[in-house]
Amino acid sequence: MNHKLWQQAYDRLFAIYGEDPPEQCLRRLEAEQQALEPTDAIQVFTVLGKLQAEAKRQNTVIIAAGTIGSSFAAWLMGATVVNPLVPHYLCPRCGKAEFIPQVKDGFDLPPKNCACGAAFTTEGHRIPYQGFVSAALEGLQTRIYTSTAFHPIAVRIVKAFYRDTALFLPVEKKSSQPVSWEEYIVCPEPGHSPPISSQGIWETNDLEYMLWYEGETTYIFDVSPQLDRLEKLGKATHVPLPQRQDLLQPLTLRAHRPSLPPGFPEDLPITCDTLMRIDALTRSAGAWTENGAALVRYRIADFWDIPAFREDIWNTLEDLLSRQDYPNSTVPLRVMERVRKGRYRDWEDRQELETVLLDFGLPGWYLLCLTNIQFLFPKAHGVQQFLADLACTWYRLHHPHCF
Repeated sequence: MNHKLWQQAYDRLFAIYGEDPPEQCLRRLEAEQQALEPTDAIQVFTVLGKLQAEAKRQNTVIIAAGTIGSSFAAWLMGATVVNPLVPHYLCPRCGKAEFIPQVKDGFDLPPKNCACGAAFTTEGHRIPYQGFVSAALEGLQTRIYTSTAFHPIAVRIVKAFYRDTALFLPVEKKSSQPVSWEEYIVCPEPGHSPPISSQGIWETNDLEYMLWYEGETTYIFDVSPQLDRLEKLGKATHVPLPQRQDLLQPLTLRAHRPSLPPGFPEDLPITCDTLMRIDALTRSAGAWTENGAALVRYRIADFWDIPAFREDIWNTLEDLLSRQDYPNSTVPLRVMERVRKGRYRDWEDRQELETVLLDFGLPGWYLLCLTNIQFLFPKAHGVQQFLADLACTWYRLHHPHCF
């Protein structure tokens, strides 16, 4: 089954980028296939592709949380709207691609037409796949945010894909907070079964244990108030969800962020990359407040050098190591994973980081910045959240009577 699905990913590559796709597209897909073949990731991409297609038909949005959008194969299979490659133009008619590596994010590429006459789409967010692979090898846990109305449809689609091979369980989370319920579909490996109570409920005191149990393939369904709001706006205005090219217009971007939050430089350009970084820094733990903000205010570091997403760390280290001729180093992945979990706040781990980074010639402020970070979002999640936020802004801008 997996071999057939991977072949579909290659078929999609040739259909989108042409019969002779750019070398970096082919290399990326081959590298992902080699790394992910021991897992059932391609099945997850296929399921999410079915969910995205049905959501589009019903004029609603789903968000696959986490690092799914780090995978080029996931984008090819329609599992995510996030293309992780280097920023580039892509012609929807002839498949021609023009890569623009000096641009920070593909959403900020100016409009342009292909030689065939069609308008290019703008793609690419510069996201490495290694973080997703690292998590997938431990177990595939996919959290899917939907509207209330689409929630049962999403569950039904996933159950239909796995048919009799999946367990469908209600989950009771025990905590100091009121008991909450979520719906899970677990696809256990032969010989394994999750810890189920006599009432048929999966009980747990530890969310991490629940998510990582036995390395199973697990789908977690969550209802998002934001997606409910978007769906209601579409029905109230009788206007379908706006297309991406409408969301990325300067008028929408300015309306989305009419003023910068306190502490951010006042001269920042209003671009997609800027707005996504601001959103990420304000939602992260320890990256901006009493950390990056002070480094920028006292001109120790530039705003663009402060890690806003976990992949920023990977890209910084990978670019540095490539210039210093350190091929296939495991340092970028190890540092990225430990920083985003706040591991370097411990003194022993901090000493390891100091040894590694200073040996590579990174400045002391960068080391200090990383040790203060408690949590960073993946950029793939940030891009999806940004688009959903922009859609709400678009409705507020063009249909203010609904607010």
